[in-house]
Formats: sequence, C-alpha cells, structure tokens
Amino acid sequence: MEQIDASRKSFDAVLHTPSYRQIHGDDDHLKGLLRLINVDERASLLDLGTGDGYVAFKMAKRWPKRSIVGVDVAIESILRNQNKTAELGIENAAFYVYEGILLPFENEEFDGVICRYVFHHCPAPQITVSEMSRVLKPQGIVVLSDPVPSPPDEGGFIDEFQRLLPDGHQQFYRKQVLDGMFDSCGFDLVDSFESSITYPREMDTKHEVLLDSTPVTMIDIYNIGVEKGIITITVKVMNTLYKKMV
Repeated sequence: MEQIDASRKSFDAVLHTPSYRQIHGDDDHLKGLLRLINVDERASLLDLGTGDGYVAFKMAKRWPKRSIVGVDVAIESILRNQNKTAELGIENAAFYVYEGILLPFENEEFDGVICRYVFHHCPAPQITVSEMSRVLKPQGIVVLSDPVPSPPDEGGFIDEFQRLLPDGHQQFYRKQVLDGMFDSCGFDLVDSFESSITYPREMDTKHEVLLDSTPVTMIDIYNIGVEKGIITITVKVMNTLYKKMV
C-alpha cells in the first residue's frame, strides 16, 4: 500500500537519529503512559509501531519478567532494534516487521498493547483496533497515545499541515471518534489524560502557502512559530486506557 511504503521510507531514514529521539523521547510522558499499564508482572505486552524501540526498551528494562514485543513497518529500524537487543543481552524483548494492517500474531496472545504516536499513520484504523482486540486476551488493555485536533480546527488544518511531510500521515482523530472505534470492538474507556508535543518542520513553499491562507486564530491555537527557516507547532495529545470487555 502506497501510504505504508511512504511511512516505511520516511521513518527508516529518521527513527534512529538523535534529532528524532530528542523530539519523541519524552521520558515524563512515557512514565504517564506506563502508569496506565496495570497487568500481571509476567504479562506479555505489544508495542505497536515501535519505531526505534524507545517504548519497548524502556518497558523491557523496567519489567524484566514481562515479555515485550515490538512491531513496525520500518524494516531497517527493526533490524537495528534486533541488533541492539542482541548486543545488550536483552532476553525479554523481541522485534518484528509487519505489513501495517494485520498483526502477525495468534488470537489472545497479549495482555496489553501500547501504541504511541502511531495511530494517525494507520491506513485502516478500524481494522487496526479490531486487530488489537483479536491479539488481546480477555480483559486485556490498550494504551493509546496520539495527537488530536484542537476543538476550533473544523477545517482540517492540522491534517493538511501534517500531509506536507510525505510520511504516510492519515488523520488525527478527535477523542470521541477514537472512543467510538474502540467501543465498536468491545472496549471500555477506563482512564485518560492530556499532554502535548511540540515539533519542528523545515519551511518550504508549501508551508508558506498554507500559512498564508490560514487564519491567525488557527496559528495561535497550535502555537505556530517560524524562525530561521524552521516551523514549530504544538498539538494536544490524548492518552487513553481502553479495556477489552468481550
């Protein structure tokens, strides 16, 4: 699928760079997510969209009795994670490539799934939620963390901005939409908290055209700034705990 290929190409090039880790490697944010994971000490956990393994490696170190599995479409990144696992002698973590929609696991294989900053890249989001449900044991949990549009953004500005970078972005979903997707697959909403993420983009003509046609109020909402050819933007992030009930 074209979108998955775009994601694979884009992220294989940046996932293991210091600049990417500086933006996405927020330990305080991750601590908040891990506090939501209340499962048996020998539970099996899936890091869906593991990228450079930031979440998976942190979980493996924190919970040595738990089995951690990371999957991603980014082939080179998975190979690097596999090499790092071998080099560090980490025995409770494993990494696999998957094709971006169907998960390569048996039914009811995991106690929990964590999906951080990934869901907006899923080309078939409802299938992805269904796949999470399929691989989870009864009463299994999903911790989902993903940016959401700010309430006044009714025209899709943030998604238009995201798509200027060819990395396979699909859509940021409002919380009520996410809740509906999980509810339709038998999940209950258990807990949630909000956070935010600020990230840079290189300024080019496409960004200039978009910003020139964007109301100042929208620019203020996302705290957009431009300096020395770099755009920074801040988006809200919804962090939600769902529990599989059926």
